[in-house]
Amino acid sequence: MSLKMQKKNRNRIILLGLMLVFVFSTTSTVLGGSYTTHEEIPGQGGVTNDFPTFLKMLYNFSIGIVAILAIIMVGVGAFTYIVTSAGNASKMADGKEMIYSALFGLAIALIAYITLFLINPDLISGTIESVSTIPQYIDPDHAP
Repeated sequence: MSLKMQKKNRNRIILLGLMLVFVFSTTSTVLGGSYTTHEEIPGQGGVTNDFPTFLKMLYNFSIGIVAILAIIMVGVGAFTYIVTSAGNASKMADGKEMIYSALFGLAIALIAYITLFLINPDLISGTIESVSTIPQYIDPDHAP
């Protein structure tokens, strides 16, 4: 490995380390309860000080954006396939690819939603409470 590649890899490792330090240093602050949003997420109604509520609002907003973008890209792909191609097989293939990619992205978003719903419906609705502790079972036959 050349000296230039070693420096490049070292720089990447340093950058990755700095990013991880930043992420872990901010995570404790966010999860510690001192989180306050300053901007409202469009369509979600207000500012929140609760991090799980913020995640729920961000998730709902993201699903809406994915659906809107998928519809737009299907339309663009159909326009490319029908109008712009003018019989050009290459342009027709590009239009088909746009439509398939948009539908694939929409399917991934739907699968993510269904998976979260199957794991726990409260993950989608945002009504999940803090996790309660499980009482410890003491076997009477092996009690100290």
